[in-house]
Amino acid sequence: MARQHQIVVTTHCPLFVDRAHIESNIIVSGSKARPAKSTAEIRTVLGVRASDNLTHANWVLIVEGESDSRALRALFTIESASLRSSLRNAHLVIDHLWGAGKLSYKLTELRNMLCGLHVFLDNDDSGRRATEKAQKDGLLKPLDLHLATCPGKKHSEWEDLLLPDLYGDWVQTTYGVALKRPSFQNQKPWSERMSDTFHANGKPWTDRIKTEVKTHLSELVEQQPASALNPAIRSAFDSLKTALEQKVSAKSANA
Repeated sequence: MARQHQIVVTTHCPLFVDRAHIESNIIVSGSKARPAKSTAEIRTVLGVRASDNLTHANWVLIVEGESDSRALRALFTIESASLRSSLRNAHLVIDHLWGAGKLSYKLTELRNMLCGLHVFLDNDDSGRRATEKAQKDGLLKPLDLHLATCPGKKHSEWEDLLLPDLYGDWVQTTYGVALKRPSFQNQKPWSERMSDTFHANGKPWTDRIKTEVKTHLSELVEQQPASALNPAIRSAFDSLKTALEQKVSAKSANA
């Protein structure tokens, strides 16, 4: 029928919204039809309830933990004028999972809020499993995914991209653990290197201590974002930054 006639389909399903061309979505109200002007307007018409921090969001960056979110926000703010503006205006929001295994659930939830999505997770077994499952389920495209990869490392975490000088003195002062040891200078991911080094110093490395260290690490990045990244292995961050800059500057982000 569409080959010979114009077909009009009406729906309240947010999955049919064309975010790339906002004006191609036609709102019918009061016996009148007009092109949509913004994503927020479409959300209102469809009755999509977004949480407060997502109300104006065009893009959501999904990361694994709250400390990752805080650190990345500080780095984007100093590294990119466009991302700084988008974060300040809440057009770009950084959300966290509390565990990579929750990625598919989070992606499903955010798709219904008409947000564009990008994912940045650790390049470890759990991060790769979560992203592979999300892609298999049709929830994530390779274009919308970055992992915290490090040259020469088979497994790596977000913290591997940071300079140990940023937090070495604090770890030694707080826990009595010196990071300038062979156990910390190897190719294992950050958490394993920290565990090995704590144990080599006769200290426990528990989930509570790991959380404490990660939390303070994010605070240090917030205080010293310009000197936080390791210049030799920051390529994954730079690639992520460029991808987000392109997305927030696109027409869909400005609609």
